Amino acid sequence: MSSSGHAVKDALRFVAHLLYLLLIFLILYLVLKSPPAKDVPKNISCKDDAANRKLIKSGRLPKNVKPDSYFLSYSFTENMDTYNASTDIHVTILAQTKTIVLHSYHHEILSVSLKNHRTHKFDASYTKISEICFIQETKMMILKLNRQMGVGEQATISILFRGNVSGSLNGIYSSVYVSKTNQTKKIISTQFQPDLARTAFPCFDEPSFKAVFVIKLSFPTKYKALSNAAILKQVRNIVTKDLIDTATHSVEFKPTVLMSSYLVAFAIHDFDSVSTVTKSGTKVNVWLPSDGIEHGKFAIELAPKVLETYERLFNIPYQLEKLDLIGIPGFEAGAMENWGLITFRMTALLVNPKLSSTLTMQWVGQVIAHELAHQVCIAF
Repeated sequence: MSSSGHAVKDALRFVAHLLYLLLIFLILYLVLKSPPAKDVPKNISCKDDAANRKLIKSGRLPKNVKPDSYFLSYSFTENMDTYNASTDIHVTILAQTKTIVLHSYHHEILSVSLKNHRTHKFDASYTKISEICFIQETKMMILKLNRQMGVGEQATISILFRGNVSGSLNGIYSSVYVSKTNQTKKIISTQFQPDLARTAFPCFDEPSFKAVFVIKLSFPTKYKALSNAAILKQVRNIVTKDLIDTATHSVEFKPTVLMSSYLVAFAIHDFDSVSTVTKSGTKVNVWLPSDGIEHGKFAIELAPKVLETYERLFNIPYQLEKLDLIGIPGFEAGAMENWGLITFRMTALLVNPKLSSTLTMQWVGQVIAHELAHQVCIAF
């Protein structure tokens, strides 16, 4: 064989060896990069041991871990009857532990893993979840770790889950109303008091576990969205499935103030609003169906006056940049004081200036005043 033939053969051998090394490197990279997620078996009950019996007896979460913040993301289907969701919960360890206990109920957990808090990434060498189980009596999910975490350590619990929009009046639920043109319309709203945030997302669902919440919602473009905080950004997306393009709307809200999980709220709706601004600069909005928006005039005139009065009397400023009051077609209580997004039974917010009695206006005024007192004093 000529020298040129040997050269070609050597070159091919070198290329083949190089490709082999690149393949090995790629495999190692993918293995190390892949998230150490723990697939969650369905309905695996925790063992009947002393620690779990103690949790059942007390009904309370341990105080060895506290949540600092949640990043919640929901993607609703076209007919808004189901959703896919995720949450990243940033936690701090308060006492040495090999377990993390939180609430979870009514949705399907798809995977759970821990992210390195410093890098905000999955790390193959970081703490892993070795076992996951559920205590049905207390609606708790227990994450058992492969090592003991020390006081002051921080981590991010990353959870993928999915669920159904409820037909009841609790959790994430839908309700319908009929417009003046005889169209049946749907809205999504939430009701988490007293302990139903756990049905909407895995969380530390006790009032003392306060945290900051960042919420992102994706939904059909014909709707709008509200949450506790003001909107940070919104984007129109095109999702392609089976060669069909569907437009969706994504809205991300600003971080909330430090608050309990039962106060988290959002609404996806097609309502209109009337608005005003208080003397201290808070934007107040009343949201109602477009063909009944004139019945929100009483509320939009009263709410800012009441809020200003409370700020002056208690010498406590309202902490948020906006306050939404929205009427919900299906609502069990009179109203709910979600911080920054008060939800009302329609009859507790609507006043027909021509037909409503003085007694009705007095009752609506009392409900509004009651809920606004919560808004100013809610952190105490």
